[in-house]
Parts: sequence; structure tokens; C-alpha cells
Amino acid sequence: MSDITALVVPKETVSDDTYWVVEIPMESGRRVSRDETLGVLETSKATFEITSPRDGFVHYNCSVDDHLPVGSLFAAISDSAEYPTEYFASIAAAGEAGKSSGTPTTPGMRVSKKARRLMEKHGLEPSQLAHLGIVRVEDVERFIARSKGEPEAVTSSGASNGRPILLLGGSGHAKMCIDILRQMGGFEIVGILDRQLPIGAQVLGVPVVGCDSDEDLAAQFEAGVRHAVNAVGASLHHELRAKIYQRLLNAGFTLPNLIHPTAAVEPSVEMGEGNQLMANATIGSAVVLGNNCIVNAGSVVSHDSLIQDHVHIAPGTTLAGGVTVGENTLIGMGVTVFLGVTIGSGVRITNGKHVFNDVADGTVVKA
Repeated sequence: MSDITALVVPKETVSDDTYWVVEIPMESGRRVSRDETLGVLETSKATFEITSPRDGFVHYNCSVDDHLPVGSLFAAISDSAEYPTEYFASIAAAGEAGKSSGTPTTPGMRVSKKARRLMEKHGLEPSQLAHLGIVRVEDVERFIARSKGEPEAVTSSGASNGRPILLLGGSGHAKMCIDILRQMGGFEIVGILDRQLPIGAQVLGVPVVGCDSDEDLAAQFEAGVRHAVNAVGASLHHELRAKIYQRLLNAGFTLPNLIHPTAAVEPSVEMGEGNQLMANATIGSAVVLGNNCIVNAGSVVSHDSLIQDHVHIAPGTTLAGGVTVGENTLIGMGVTVFLGVTIGSGVRITNGKHVFNDVADGTVVKA
């Protein structure tokens, strides 16, 4: 057996124990040089590269879309182009595959609540998805689509990929979403639906491919697109975001959480779907964040706070610990909310206000 160097998955973030393989740029058996990129993995906040530690031939122990625990065996570099079957088999037989310096690499299977419900609905066994480690609803949807032979979506450039995503809305807020998606990695933006922009127009290089009609949404879904972004900020008509969110769900789309690489999210945070955490947002310990919320640039949601669905927390706002915010509420720029305050549903708080007392449903709080 030739000299072999193992490449294991490093610990890149505090909050993640498993990473998603989003790119493998070459086939096993190819000659590679030291520091050449061998793969790209995705965390909950960003992507990172695994590079070759030396010259040799790369042999992969995984595939694109695999979920790899920290410390698991990503690939091996050897002196031969021949696949090191005996080497990989000996590691697996000894129970050492995916270990580095004695670190265990097969934690229990973790399934989100929505993914579990979808699996039960379609009669899927856990063993069918156990290789993923962490199973999200989009993983189950992808598995179901592949089992039915549904086509993959095709981007405007003609390239086919596994994670196409559509934006509804092409305004300034859409530009923020586009930038976050590009920094997160793992998605290919196939286009924008917007009734105000002409088809063929571009927003940060992303083409407008249709209006936001139900027919256009259905056409994208039929083309294989399964993910969408509510890219309408609607700060002056906040209730519109809840309606768009529901339309996208009704059309069958999954709305992933968009998390800017500079956002800080503690591992104890519980989060729904379709949330958008902008640059330098901070989400503290044991916060519960619902669905379709915006935590805008530089805002802080402190520990033990509860943020219900469709809430927009504007830039520069600070919520102290234990704050509760009801659904469909807009908290303006630079607002400070005192410890333990409860803010009701449908509330509007204007810019710069200091909130020391509870706020009833439907109230407009002016500075």
C-alpha cells in the first residue's frame, strides 16, 4: 500500500458539528498539487475549502450533498492513481472511518421537526436518510424528488445544479438577499419574479424571469425549483411579507434561512424557516425565532427572547433579554426594548423609541 495522507473534516464553527459537501471539483484518481482545492463544504453561516496538504493523487470518501461530521474522513492523498480500496475498507472495518485524533464521527441522526413530519407523510424510513447526519426539510424534499425522477432546474446560464433558488421581489431588499446567498454558497439563483420590473432586466446580475403571478410560481416549481426567498422588504407595508410567505408555501416552496456570514447566532437558538439575518445581526442564547422574520443589520436580540412569525427588526435595534414580540410587528431603526418587555402582535414602533413597558396588540408607538 502506497503512502497515504488522510484528510478529515476540520471544526470550522462553534455551533456546527456537521457540514454539507457543496462542491467536489474533480474525480477520484486525479493528480493534485499541494494547496489545491479539493472540495467546498457549507456551514450554517458560510462555506470553506479543503485543500491538499501535499502533491499526490486524490481519492474521495464522500460525494456532493453528503453531510459530514467534524472529524470524518473527507478524502485521502496517495502516491498512486489507483483507488485505495483496501485502505478505506480497513478503516471502516475497524470503526475508525471519520475519526481524527480519537474524535468520534458518527453522532446520532438529527431530524428537524418539519423534516420528520414530511418523512412520516411519505412513509420514509430514517435509514434512508441516516447518511446525512442532520436532516432538514429540503433534504427530504430532494430525496422525494429524486425518487420520483423529477427534473433538476436549469439556470439562466443553462447550467443544471441541485439547489436552485428563486427570489420573489427585485427591490433593494432583494439585493441584500442576493449578496447573502452568494456568500452563504450552496444555492444557484435562477431568477427573480417581480411585477414592476421587465422580463430580462437584471438585479446584481440576476435576471428577472417573470411576474410574481401564481402561474409564474407554478412554472418555476414545475421546472424543478424547490427553494424560494421572500425578497420583499415592505417596511412601509409590513403585512405584505406575511402574504408573500404564505403564497410561496402554498406553491410548494421551501424557504431557507438566509444568514449573513457576519451574523452571530448562538447554538442554542431555535429558528423556523424563511428568516433573514443581515450583516452583524446578533441572536443571543436560547432565543426562539419564528418564521419569515427579518433581523436587520446591526440589530441585537438578546438571550431568552421570543420573536414570533413575520416580525421585522430594523437596523440598529436592541432587544434586551427575555423580550417577547408578537407576530406581524415592525420595530423601527435604533429602537431599544427594555428587559422582559412584551410587545403585542401587529405593533408598529417608530424609529429611535425607547420601550420600557408592555405594548398592546395593534398599537402604533411613536418616538
